[in-house]
Formats: sequence, structure tokens, C-alpha cells
Amino acid sequence: MSRVLAWLALLAWAAVGSALAPALGQERIEIPSREGIAGPATLVAFLSKPPGPGPFPAVVMLHGCGGAYNPQGMLNRRQKQWEAVFLAAGYLVLQLDSFTTRDIKQICTLSSRPVSAGVGRRRDAYAGLAWLSTRSDVLADRIAVVGWSNGASTAVAAMERRIADASDIRFRAAIAFYPGCRVRDDTYKPAGPLLILSGELDTWTPPAPCVAMAERARNDGEDVQIHLYAGAYHDFDWPGLKPSTRSGLPNVPGGTVTVGVDEPARADALARAPAFLARWLAR
Repeated sequence: MSRVLAWLALLAWAAVGSALAPALGQERIEIPSREGIAGPATLVAFLSKPPGPGPFPAVVMLHGCGGAYNPQGMLNRRQKQWEAVFLAAGYLVLQLDSFTTRDIKQICTLSSRPVSAGVGRRRDAYAGLAWLSTRSDVLADRIAVVGWSNGASTAVAAMERRIADASDIRFRAAIAFYPGCRVRDDTYKPAGPLLILSGELDTWTPPAPCVAMAERARNDGEDVQIHLYAGAYHDFDWPGLKPSTRSGLPNVPGGTVTVGVDEPARADALARAPAFLARWLAR
């Protein structure tokens, strides 16, 4: 890790120290969806603001296939960790819940998923972007999208240029933590800078398709970065998640994967992600 990243990691770790408590001033809200008559009218979201009057750059957070909550119905540790990191960096944070108003608990174990990353959840991401863009305390041209697993696949889809070009608004940049990337797709071009962070040993969303996609995009002059963490599995940044085997996953060959935190990878990501956003969301 470089000295700059190490310094940023120390700042991020300081933010994470309070990450397991509710964010000061966090507000549960509902925002208009963009699903039309086929979907929910609203989406549950959680809004948190850093100190000061603003306007602020902003981050839209997209949860994974297991949803945003722990078994007790509170935002899970990964959600709270990253909310704290982004708030400490001076960003207004909007955490989108794609499941509650669709009466979904999770989609990890479903062979047929009632909402997809590339369509329904992509519309959710743009619903969050549209809602934030109207706020006087948000810099509308400085909004990034950050997702994890299924939410990361959504972030990749939301950044696709053909989608952004069809909208009157677009995300400034994106970070995708261990997304599933489309195999044999040589047409992907992002509408802005994209950073992909994946575990080298991830068998739930294997990194190879993302590596190939990033290489093709860079060869076409696109700003797509990918960083692989040696020895890390899926959910490498989830604080306190001891590595374990997870089964009953119909969309994975064999139905079983290893998940869990990798502390060196987590520490690096806690510095690398804010450093990337700082470059593109600076006022």
C-alpha cells in the first residue's frame, strides 16, 4: 500500500470506529421510484449528511442480494461501515433499499429473481440520482454510485454509456465491489470513471469476466480500473464476517461459495475507495 493510501486508510479506520452506531442525523425516507406501473411507487432509503450547510457531493449506496439489513432489522455492518467512511470524507449519503417496497427479503437463494441488477435495480439507482439532483444541499454534477455484489452489478449497469446517454442525468463516477460482469460482452463503455474491487478467489462473482471487460474498455480509451485482492473471497470488506462456506445458491455452479472478510484487502479498500472518489467528486 502506498504512503498516501496508508494515510487515507488511517482516516477511514477512524471513521469506521463509529460505524456500528447509527449515523448522526440519519433519516429513513421514501423516494419516488422509476419503475412505472409495474413496480413500487416508492423506494425506502436512508439519508445521512456530513456537518455543515453544503452543498455536498453525494454517494448513492446499493446493497447486495441479501438486502441492506441484519437479522435484527438494522442496517448491516457493511452498510454502516461505508456510510461512516463516506460521511467522514464529506459526502452526503443515500442508501437505497431495493427490496422492502417490493416485499422482498433477499434474492441470493432465488433461481428466478423478481428484480434484476441490470433493469429494475438500475432504475432504482437513477431514481436515487434524480431525487438527489433536485436538492439544494447536493452538487448535482458530483454524485457517485457505489455498490456491492448484486448492487455492484447494478452500479456497472447504471454507468453504461448507452443508458446514461438516454437520461437527462448521469453519475459522475462509480465503484463496484465484487460485481458480476457479463461474459463475452465486448460492447461495454462507461459514461464515467469506474473502479472495480474484487477478491482474486471469489467464486460467487468470479473476477475473470470483469478483468476482461476492464481490459477491453481500457484498450478503447475508457477509464475503467480494476484491483484484485490476492487470497480474498466475496465480501472481503465486510467487518467482522468470519470466512465461512455459504450454500443454497442456485445461480452458482455447485451452489456453494466461500465468503468473509480479508483484513488486508479491507484496509486497502477503505483507503482506495475514498481516494478514487476524492479525485472525481472534489468541488
